[in-house]
Amino acid sequence: MVLAVLGVMVTAGFSGCGPSPDQGDAAGAAAMVDGGSWYVRERWPQDGDPIESESFVVYSDAASVEARREVAEVAEQVWAELLDDFSIEPGMLRYPDGQDKIDVYAYRNHDPQDWAARAYYGGLIMWSPDHEARVEKSFAPVMKHELVHVLQWLISGNPDPHPVDVWFLEGLPEAMSGGTTGGAVRGLDELDDLTGEFGTISPISFKTYSQIATPDAGEHFNYPMFQLAVEYLLDDDGYGRSPEDARDVFIDVAEGASFEAAFEDRMEVSLAAYEREFFDRMDGYLPEYRNPVFSPPGFALLSAIVILFVIGVPAVGYRRWRADATTGTMDAAAPGRAARIGFHSEMAVASAIIIVFFLGLMFRVGTLNELNNAMFATGRTRAHWILVAYLFTSVGLVVLAVHRWVNRSRLAFLVTPLVIVATVGTLVITISAIL
Repeated sequence: MVLAVLGVMVTAGFSGCGPSPDQGDAAGAAAMVDGGSWYVRERWPQDGDPIESESFVVYSDAASVEARREVAEVAEQVWAELLDDFSIEPGMLRYPDGQDKIDVYAYRNHDPQDWAARAYYGGLIMWSPDHEARVEKSFAPVMKHELVHVLQWLISGNPDPHPVDVWFLEGLPEAMSGGTTGGAVRGLDELDDLTGEFGTISPISFKTYSQIATPDAGEHFNYPMFQLAVEYLLDDDGYGRSPEDARDVFIDVAEGASFEAAFEDRMEVSLAAYEREFFDRMDGYLPEYRNPVFSPPGFALLSAIVILFVIGVPAVGYRRWRADATTGTMDAAAPGRAARIGFHSEMAVASAIIIVFFLGLMFRVGTLNELNNAMFATGRTRAHWILVAYLFTSVGLVVLAVHRWVNRSRLAFLVTPLVIVATVGTLVITISAIL
């Protein structure tokens, strides 16, 4: 997600405003500055060594020069995407007085427990990529979420909160970032799970943050539902509006319109109607299952294919190699009964391990709701490919064992240990790929 080339981009596109990189953190620590655009929100000093890019100035308490450049690179990439998505021209952005770029405070020595990033008029606060307690994989989506908030402020040119309902205020950044909390809702099965746990409450009814009952409900129910509500509005398969329409809602509100009036004018549906019809609309919008592969019929078909593959390929190979053995010069005498029982038992155990592990972990990775957002989309895809590689590798071991068995090699009896090693290794690699 964060580009690997950042590690070698020593000077391209950025300029330091303080000591040279060779002076390290010591120079910055000796010149801590008690101030910054973020300072009224979090009274965290900066070390006097910001990194500046085309649209951002990256401050920090102790982040490395490489980490600051990484923050600026990701911010520039995400910002360019948003300006294009919302059709923003430079003249549409109204910065705070004395500011012509967005301030980013990338903290390294702080660890707020109830939040990770927050935006304000003209800037945002976010962890540094070299923060030990933060997960790097979530960096770009969270950056995008917060920059949508920054954009909301800059196009309105007002630091004061505007009367925009919280479901739309937070749903738009979640929709544009792909989701940063508990996972986007992609099927009626997931929607039913959420409403079964938290209640059938239309997200359009949430006007203020105070209506979010608990942080857990916010993360796992409200924000995913807010995201779904906005995604439906902006999806051609949903209501078919555009990010420009969403942008204009904030512009209209900044110019004095009520959120209700601006929403109805730009989205061409009233808030009351959308709230009343929300779940009926979702019934026609969402598929019954998020992914057809993991619906009962789809997974039954996948299971049948995998079982036939695991059992059928070695069986075909056994018949071919057995025929080769009986017509060749080798001793084709049948092995002893005990040896046959032992080998066939090992084959059965190995096949069972392959089938149960592959199907079980494939289903778990495919249906785990926490992975259903942009943060972990790459990890989920990588995990699926790892499992496919495991399937072919393990079946290859079984085929090799059959070949060794027909040729009277004791190596045939290593199949189960090798499959177990491959299974444990795959489990570790898959977990690493997801996390």
